[in-house]
Amino acid sequence: MTLEKIILEILESRDTTNPTEVRQYCLDGYGLRVERVMDISEDDALKEGCVGTPCNHGSEWACTDCMNTGYIEPPSLDFMGMWDQINKKRGYSWYDNPYAWVIDYKILETGGNK
Repeated sequence: MTLEKIILEILESRDTTNPTEVRQYCLDGYGLRVERVMDISEDDALKEGCVGTPCNHGSEWACTDCMNTGYIEPPSLDFMGMWDQINKKRGYSWYDNPYAWVIDYKILETGGNK
């Protein structure tokens, strides 16, 4: 089974949680893996739409507010809250650290929706 078919099966099986418009995007899938929810990177949390609380330290010296990470609260903390809001009631709490599919893709074009 190709990656494209796997992605389409996942998107089509989630009709109750994904709006119809999602299926009208042309996707270029280039990665599929399984990882524990707590293993999400800050970059992946940003891609999920979680922004965290940026630190506005204005100097080149060590910042004790963010420990030079750039965030007072990292995007992964926002992702944790979003995950529990969506999945905890279904029995997949953040603290249970379930496995999750990670699909890397690019949106090539939309089917009339912008």
